[in-house]
Amino acid sequence: MLILAGWISQPLRWSPVGSPAEPGRMPSREGFDSGLVGLRELSAAFGWVGVYRDWRRRDEEAMIRGLEWTVRLDPNTLTYWLEGARMITYDVAAWRRTEAEGRDGEAVQREQLLRGIAWLDRARHRHPGEAALPIEQAVMWWSIARDAARAERALAAAQECAEVPYYVVRIRAEMLIHLGREAAARDLLQQELPRLSRGDPRAMRAVVEQRIRELSDGLKPE
Repeated sequence: MLILAGWISQPLRWSPVGSPAEPGRMPSREGFDSGLVGLRELSAAFGWVGVYRDWRRRDEEAMIRGLEWTVRLDPNTLTYWLEGARMITYDVAAWRRTEAEGRDGEAVQREQLLRGIAWLDRARHRHPGEAALPIEQAVMWWSIARDAARAERALAAAQECAEVPYYVVRIRAEMLIHLGREAAARDLLQQELPRLSRGDPRAMRAVVEQRIRELSDGLKPE
């Protein structure tokens, strides 16, 4: 931190790429903005180190303060949002269950789940096109609360983003099946099938085709 403080205290100079700084030359607006962004990102990285330290100590209040400070400095790095949500949802809940004997563990987990979801909602507002954020929410809704309806809605939101992993549609279909909406699950898979690459094993096209047949057979009138 002393090194960082010493560096920050020095006058910042910007010059066009490939040319030396000239005495008395005013920095360009582009160079000034770029320098500030780099400084904020570096400060956020130091803040993240502090978050990890507080996480190791199980200091919830300090960890949350650090998370808020880190994403305020650098809201563009998804890792801070995703890992922060996991700390809030899973780790803090585990700490509280251990420390507060006699308290309803499910209530503690539900409280932290809602806080983690709210944290990711803020991230989605900042990054509306990032599929990883609603996918993370879907995982939380299902793994903790077994809430297929909210998990399905989060996966539907993920499908509206760019560069969506192939597995999203398959998991969303299974959530619809859990909700008793087999016809909707089949229609979803049929709609997605033309987009699944035959040459990419990650697409698992044969698995999707088989699932469509199974759902179609189950929907046939007897």
